[in-house]
Amino acid sequence: MTEIRSDVFSKYHALVLQANRRLTNGLQFQMNYTLSRAYDNGQSSVTFTSNNLPFNAFDQANENALSAFDRRQKFVTSLVYNTNFKGGSHTSRAILNGWTIAPIFNAFSGARYTATVSGTVSPTNNFGIAGGTQAGGLNGSAGSTRFALLPRNFYKQPNIWYLDMRLSRRFSINEDMKIELIAEAFNVFNRTQVTTVSAGIYSIDTTGSAAAPRPFLNFSSGASGFQSVTGADSTLFRERQIQLAARFQF
Repeated sequence: MTEIRSDVFSKYHALVLQANRRLTNGLQFQMNYTLSRAYDNGQSSVTFTSNNLPFNAFDQANENALSAFDRRQKFVTSLVYNTNFKGGSHTSRAILNGWTIAPIFNAFSGARYTATVSGTVSPTNNFGIAGGTQAGGLNGSAGSTRFALLPRNFYKQPNIWYLDMRLSRRFSINEDMKIELIAEAFNVFNRTQVTTVSAGIYSIDTTGSAAAPRPFLNFSSGASGFQSVTGADSTLFRERQIQLAARFQF
C-alpha cells in the first residue's frame, strides 16, 4: 500500500549583514554576509508516486534534520575603483589614471549530503532465518538508504569560492568620443568547485550464511570510497575564462 501525503515542514533562520559605500572619491563597494540554517523533515518533489522517501515510513518524526538546501555561510562582495591620482608627474598620472578595477568575490559553504548504505538486508544470509523476504533499505521498510546512526545531511561538501575580475581603461579621443579597452576574467584562480562526492559510507554484506555469518556492514572502499570527489559542476562553475573587448562611445 502506498500512502501519498504532503506533510513536510521546513524552517529557515538567517542573520544578514550588509555594508555599502556609494561611489566616493572613485571607490564604491557592496558587502553581504549571511549566516543561516535550513531545517526540515525530508523534502522531496516528484510528479508521480515513488518508493518510500523517509528512512522509516512508520516513524517520520526521526527525519527532522538539516535541509539539503542548507548553506550555513555565504559572503559576497563587489568593488569598483576608478584610479584618479593627484600627485606625481604628468606622465605618471597619464599612465596610472583612467583605470577601472572591479572584482567580485563569492564564498559559501558546500552543499549538504547524507551518508548512505547500499544493498538490502537478507534475513537468511545475515541472521540465519530461513525463508522470508524483506523490502529494500537498511531496515527493510523500502525507505531511504540513509545510514541510520547519523541524521540526514550530516556531512558537507567542500566550500565553494571564486573571484571574477574586470579591468578597463578609457581613452579620450576628443570631447565627445572615447574608447574603452576591457579585460574580464571569470574564476581568476581557476579553482575546481566540488559539487558531488561519494555518499556511500557502508555496504550490506550479503555473502554470508547461517553456518558462516559475515559482518553485517562493510566499509566502502576503492575509487568510490566515502567522501571521494565524483564530480564538479561545469555549468554554474566553469574553468577560468578570459574575454577581451573594446567599446567606442560617442
